[in-house]
Amino acid sequence: MTPNQYHELQRQADVIDAHKKNSMKFDFELEVWTISKLLNKLEEGKFVKLPHQRPLTLKKNSAKRFIESALNKDLLVPFTFADIQSSFSCSIGHEDMTFFRKYLNKGFELSIEDCQHRMASLESVTDDDFVDEFEGKKEEFLNTKVIVLILKHATKDELIRKFGRVNSGKTVTNDNLIWGENNSFNDYIKERFINDDRLLRLYKTKKKSESIERILYGNVLKIIKVCSSHDGIVNSSSTGADQMMSFVKDNMDITQFQNIVGLFDMWYEYIKDNPTKDSFTTQSNLFFILHILNKKELDMSEDNVNNILVRFTDSRSRSESRYIEILNTIENEE
Repeated sequence: MTPNQYHELQRQADVIDAHKKNSMKFDFELEVWTISKLLNKLEEGKFVKLPHQRPLTLKKNSAKRFIESALNKDLLVPFTFADIQSSFSCSIGHEDMTFFRKYLNKGFELSIEDCQHRMASLESVTDDDFVDEFEGKKEEFLNTKVIVLILKHATKDELIRKFGRVNSGKTVTNDNLIWGENNSFNDYIKERFINDDRLLRLYKTKKKSESIERILYGNVLKIIKVCSSHDGIVNSSSTGADQMMSFVKDNMDITQFQNIVGLFDMWYEYIKDNPTKDSFTTQSNLFFILHILNKKELDMSEDNVNNILVRFTDSRSRSESRYIEILNTIENEE
């Protein structure tokens, strides 16, 4: 462990220790486990995700990325769990006692608090993953050590406050990660789109709020990323969190995006009176469709656009998948 990694862990411990002084019941244990121990408890059904955590969908190759991280000793952020028995104990005489008791009665011991993706990725690992590039590395993987932080005597309210307020209040998306990036490109996107009251009205809100602005920001930025890839401005259309962070941090030359962002007025005029076209419910997807149609100099009449829109349905899949499907269909348009 490097000095920086040690100091970061110590800092996290100090933060929790400071909270302990304000709550006599709250406590924690910092332990070192092996991947094998995590897997054993998973197989025994000892972990549970409490309602304050958001739904989770794994991305493709999550198992592979987890194995790579484990073998490279990159799993340094603690796996954070809450001990359900101690939470039950400090809830005796309180209505939350029933809440924790039902999980204990089902055999659960620990709630997954701050490691959902890692635990889900671990659970998706199979024997088939240890072929080709990981051939013969399964034992090394199972013996990999990780840091585990177990919260003790954490009440239901404490867990919601620490790990559930954002997740239960709104979906956590890439825009939560990149909203605070300050550079000329990012500031331009916010000023050009987020401060436009017309766009806010499309989302059926009567007043601005940070949550609405973040949703708009995330949609617009993802659209610009995919359109920029189609125009050859950037190399990848991926809207994954890491790729979006890099995209924004690159502080791209704003003039390269004028053609894309200039389509906003045309898009708004087309959709303002009917935000939902057929079964295609995401306004930002229509923006992308119009951009591609415009670039291909296709007929922009309402009938022609509608003929393309009716081929799509809102599958609730990841936005990137929908954009690529739209792109492929329009590319094949005669």
